[in-house]
Parts: sequence; structure tokens; C-alpha cells
Amino acid sequence: MHVSTQSLRVFLSVVEEGSLSKAARVLYMSQPSVSVHVRDLETSLGVHLLDRSPMGVTPTAAGTALAERAREVMSIIGGLEAEVAAAEGMNAHRLVVGATGTLGQALLPNVLAGFADTHPDLRVELRVGNAKQVAQWVIDREVAIGICAGKIDQPQLRSKAVLDESLTLVALPSHPLVQQQSRGEAVRPEQLAGERFLMRELGSATRSDQDLALAMWGCSKAMTWTVSGAESALECVRAGVGISLISEHVVARELNEGRLAAIELDQMPPRRPVTVIWVAGTTLRPVEEELIETLDGLTSWTSMFTPPALVPAP
Repeated sequence: MHVSTQSLRVFLSVVEEGSLSKAARVLYMSQPSVSVHVRDLETSLGVHLLDRSPMGVTPTAAGTALAERAREVMSIIGGLEAEVAAAEGMNAHRLVVGATGTLGQALLPNVLAGFADTHPDLRVELRVGNAKQVAQWVIDREVAIGICAGKIDQPQLRSKAVLDESLTLVALPSHPLVQQQSRGEAVRPEQLAGERFLMRELGSATRSDQDLALAMWGCSKAMTWTVSGAESALECVRAGVGISLISEHVVARELNEGRLAAIELDQMPPRRPVTVIWVAGTTLRPVEEELIETLDGLTSWTSMFTPPALVPAP
């Protein structure tokens, strides 16, 4: 029996994404190549791993068992690579971070700019995905730490809340509900039932919050469109496609400049934490600990800060 780690990695992505085509996009591979890796695994193991349907793919019992073991294997391999690289001094000035979309676009660039100023030899890799992807990157040791919106409940991970943020319901200024507000008339949740809501993709922390908000407003059966990425959803709102519940930091400039307007309701989702995650039991390197300390020291997304000096790796 021959099973390659690359085939295991591809198979895990297919299981996580629920689709061969989505896995191919995430891995920057062609769909036929992804299919070949899955077939090779099925041939090597002599079992059927995936059930296919027009809605996507789901793992069989054997596929579920393989996915669980494959995650353990990827975690061990990632740990070995990190330990070997550290022993050779390769990681002393390298920082690999994963972040959800809003954080990767609106928060981390400013934080990492401070690191660049104080540590000119530091080489940074920033990967941006949804909460599900970031958590899996951390578990698989593809990134050292992840920064996510919302709570991440994974037994393999440790987490620390460092900031928080709220979601804002936005629409064009010409939208009837915005105009109603401008006349001093409150908007009631039941008035949202006929709106088209622009929703983030499944796996996104924002999507979970959006689903809960629609249920709270009694709009679970409202028309929804799924849009991948906060900026894409924002662009659809600008185009007048519908309304969307988006991070306050993504829409701040649009609101300040009057290109979009907030629809205010008495019932809004609670503020959500910004969470740093890493593998439980892992000894973080000084530069990784420093990033967590820096984030924990911020009082707001716009705080000014001076990162502490980097402690040399032992």
C-alpha cells in the first residue's frame, strides 16, 4: 500500500470544502488533478472514500475515518518540519500567520507594519481564508497562529480573545428603509422579511453570525445570495443587489463617506471577539508570542503601539 502525504492533504481539503471544484480552487490545482489524488487513495486503500451528488461530496464511513487519521498525520508532519527547521535556524526570522478576511485586510497589515519596522530581517507569510480554513491551517501546522473573528471551538487548539467588533447592517443611502430612518421612523425587524440578504460563504464566522441574526429577526426564509468574501459582499451592496450584515471595520469608510448607510435596529447581534488560536501543547517561538502580546495589548483596532524588542531564539 502506498499513500502519499500530498494525496492525504488533497483529500482533507475535499472533505473540508465538500466539493472537488472548491478544493481545487483552494489548492490552486485543476479539478482533474484533485480527482486523481482521491482515486489514487481509493485504489491504494481498496475502499470507497467519497459519495458524490449534485450538491457536492460527503465522506463515507471509511472516508471519515481516513480524514481523522490524515489530520493527525498532517499535524505530526507539520510539527516535524517546524522542529527540523528550527534546529537548523531557518525559522528564527520567519512568521507564518493565518487570518480571516476582515482581520487579514483591516487589522493585521497595520500590526505587521510595526513588526517590519522593528525587525527588518523578519520574513512574513500572511494567509487569508474563512474561519474554518484558518483553524484547519493551524491544526495542520501550515501556519503557526491564526487570528479569527468569533470563538473557535476545537479541542486541538488553544485560544485567546484579544479584541472585539460588531456587525453593521448596510444598504444604499437611497434604500427605502434608510429613507424611513432619515424621517425619524424606526425600522422594525419584520420589515426586513422582503429584503435580499447578501451572505458570506459557509465556513465563514460572519456567515454563522448572519444566520443567527436572520433567525432573530424572523427572516430565516428571506431571499439570500451567497457571496465569497467581505469585499465582494460589500461591492454587491454598492451595486444595489441587496443589504448585508458586515463587520463594522469593513464598512467604516463607506459609511463615513456616505456611499452606504447603516440600517439600525433594536435587535442586533452581540459584539464578537477577535480570537488568536494555536495548537495546544505547542511551544511558540518568541516572534509568535510577541505577535500575540502585541494584539492583546491593543485597546482598539486603531490603537497606536510600539512592539517590544524581539527576543532572540535560543
